[in-house]
Amino acid sequence: MSNIDTMKYLETAISKDPSRYNLTAIYRDIDCMVATDGYRMHIVTGLPKIDKPHLLNGIDAQYPDYTVVIPTETQLLASIRLYKKQLKQLKDYVTFTGKNTVSRLTIDESGLLLSVAVGNITASILLEAKEYFHSLKTTGLKASQLLEALLPDTLMTIETGTKENATLVIQSPIYNTKAIIMPCKLN
Repeated sequence: MSNIDTMKYLETAISKDPSRYNLTAIYRDIDCMVATDGYRMHIVTGLPKIDKPHLLNGIDAQYPDYTVVIPTETQLLASIRLYKKQLKQLKDYVTFTGKNTVSRLTIDESGLLLSVAVGNITASILLEAKEYFHSLKTTGLKASQLLEALLPDTLMTIETGTKENATLVIQSPIYNTKAIIMPCKLN
């Protein structure tokens, strides 16, 4: 992943709320970079070590301890490979449903089913799992956050935290990326 792609991946997760000024920038930790808006977080690891962590925008502010929301125990649900065409289908899906629409995500032996109901219309997309390990009962999440966490043409794993930390964790070992997405309440 080039620096431009890395920065773009991280920038999708920074806060747009100016009152949360310490979250409006990418945080450079000792061996990784982190961005969060409080609802999801993107992390890029495997970077050269630095001596002093800092915010990349020059603001002198305390960055929250992001490590407390990373699940220490996870359950592997599935591994998937998204191709550019499938990613375009997902983008079209998000355009149809609206960026902040809460979607339903279900994982079972048939794959990952992402669906949303808008009025009387339901849209769904099924992504085939390369490997299936455990089911995920239907959970809610913002479709746009899922889309921004997925990378094309690479194998990614999808995990969930334990009951105490039921976040969704999407990782790409090839690109050293990790996205943590907080679930949303389903209507």
